[in-house]
Amino acid sequence: TVDAVASKDSGKKRVQAALGGLLLAFSAILILNTVNPALTKLNIVFPSLSKVSSIEIEADIENSVNQYLGLTDAQYAEFLASGKIPTDVSPAAQKILAEALGSVGTLKTGTIDNTNGGRLACAAAVNKIVSQATGQPVGGGLSTAAMYTALQSNSKFVLVPGGTQNALPGDIIISPSSGSATGLVGIVATNGAGQIISNSSSQRQVLQNHTSNSWNNYYGKKGLPVYIYRPK
Repeated sequence: TVDAVASKDSGKKRVQAALGGLLLAFSAILILNTVNPALTKLNIVFPSLSKVSSIEIEADIENSVNQYLGLTDAQYAEFLASGKIPTDVSPAAQKILAEALGSVGTLKTGTIDNTNGGRLACAAAVNKIVSQATGQPVGGGLSTAAMYTALQSNSKFVLVPGGTQNALPGDIIISPSSGSATGLVGIVATNGAGQIISNSSSQRQVLQNHTSNSWNNYYGKKGLPVYIYRPK
């Protein structure tokens, strides 16, 4: 709308560029809609800003801290598929390990009562696995502290000195909760606890989500001890 010819030309070029951009955008939408209408739909789900509990925060931290694996994903998948159970451990340990391996990715814990939607279901998961394997649970119900007490008095398990370095497949590894520090219990899958099977607080299912390094580093920093109990 200005009087200067140069300014008018500049304005016209801007309008033409804007119209060209709109035409290009509409052409892209038309092409995408022709190929697949779903490509033109943008569904963005924003996370809820509701208050997050300390348990959920800890679950996220635990999930990210313990992703280190001693084996690659392909190697571990092959290990699971092989079905090889070591023969140099007790029959009870063989049965527990076999049941634990079969529970990886299949034992869902989100519906177990009184576990905060599966976030605190590690003891329940181990009790279920051991019960399925041997006919009797470890004991202690849903509490790692109570399970530790049960292990101490359970004649079918013996404490292994030396920590994770002496762990064998089928052993129970436990860091009982103490005070405000939440512990964990799982089942050793390989020698030296290189692989540990336990409940995932964030995914609410039994997974191979720990190694001896990640377990010792994470729960050791929380001031919790690590015990190994071996099935007789």
